Amino acid sequence: MNRVNLITLTLLASMTVSVQASTTRDVDDLVDMRVSSGERELEDRGYRHHKTIDIKNDSIGYWWNSRRDQCIAVTEEHGRFKSILEQPEVMCGRDDHYDDDDDRYRGDLDNISELKGMRTHSAENALEDAGYRHRKNLEVKNGDIDYWWNRHEHKCIAVNSKDGRVTLAMDQPDQMCD
Repeated sequence: MNRVNLITLTLLASMTVSVQASTTRDVDDLVDMRVSSGERELEDRGYRHHKTIDIKNDSIGYWWNSRRDQCIAVTEEHGRFKSILEQPEVMCGRDDHYDDDDDRYRGDLDNISELKGMRTHSAENALEDAGYRHRKNLEVKNGDIDYWWNRHEHKCIAVNSKDGRVTLAMDQPDQMCD
């Protein structure tokens, strides 16, 4: 490769990296951080977990920040944040289920099974945004069971968690949330 082509290639690569980095400046420092620490940092910075897609041994987590109106994708590899890139709002579920006046979720979760694997704090935020209110907590041998009620949907759900992660979410009879 001649010198002009090498310089051009280097400039193009650096411009691409700087464009991507500028879209997520508030979280660039999280790249290479352990996933557990990075998730806490994202929450501290106003991001809420939307969903995670598993790909072989890795995954991509989608996070929404309502203050910034920003959706990001966090690629996780070998237990660390590999990359963080801005995404279209629709990737974080931002559509007609949201009320523009107060930026609160106005529908129910597409599927409560989406909560499985979320950090407990993120799942609680998602449930509150979807109109659920915490009713009670039961401590059991292998973790906790939290019951959540959505009065608009007249729906009760149980969320099992262990070690700070949701292990199962399922519909319950209404009387379980009384």
